[in-house]
Amino acid sequence: MVSRKLAKPVCLILLLILILPGSISSPLWGGSPIKTIQRTVVIDPGHGGVDKGLEFSSGATEKKLALNLSLITAKILSEKYNVVLTRTGDVQVPSALRTAVANERKADLFVSIHLHAQAGDQGFVFYYDAVTAPFPKTSALWKHQALHHREASKDAAVFFAEKLKTILGTDFFVIPVPAPVLEGALMPAMMLEVSGDSLFSGPETDKKRHACARKIARGIDLCLKSKIPIKTRK
Repeated sequence: MVSRKLAKPVCLILLLILILPGSISSPLWGGSPIKTIQRTVVIDPGHGGVDKGLEFSSGATEKKLALNLSLITAKILSEKYNVVLTRTGDVQVPSALRTAVANERKADLFVSIHLHAQAGDQGFVFYYDAVTAPFPKTSALWKHQALHHREASKDAAVFFAEKLKTILGTDFFVIPVPAPVLEGALMPAMMLEVSGDSLFSGPETDKKRHACARKIARGIDLCLKSKIPIKTRK
């Protein structure tokens, strides 16, 4: 049952799902339902539409690179899992809608993919945290939802970062942030940032993208198979 405090946001979210083109894939690639009893993961390509994100030295934008990387990652994961993308085209998706989609699909894990322009190959994994006054554990307020799953998200982020460090061979730092894109999630949720300039500039960029996507997919796969508190939701 939806609380009265959430009724209006949920109605707005459902309306946006119906009218926003290029967003929400169900199932992936728009074909028949994936025949699997495996878990569900929501991949969220960062930015989109008028929100370009960062612009890299190559001239490419973060919104385009994040979508490209997410599409490849999602296709790899779809061989084992039910995969949903929050956007499949160049559209701007409200932050609240991104996690609302994951909630509606009863996802086991939400991963928002972004890129950074800092020097070096290091990456970052963020999970939701916010300095807030004590709140009731039964609170249904949207801003409190991710806090209910803070420890699970932190455990997932730490595990994911450790695996990516091993797989990609570069450091990944785990950072708590009050990121709007993670707000409202009812499952472990994290935001990944990989190096844009090192992965998407210079020769063989397509090969680099596919290699990075395979490794991200492998990290998510290990995360879902781990003993951290990610359980299939009924």
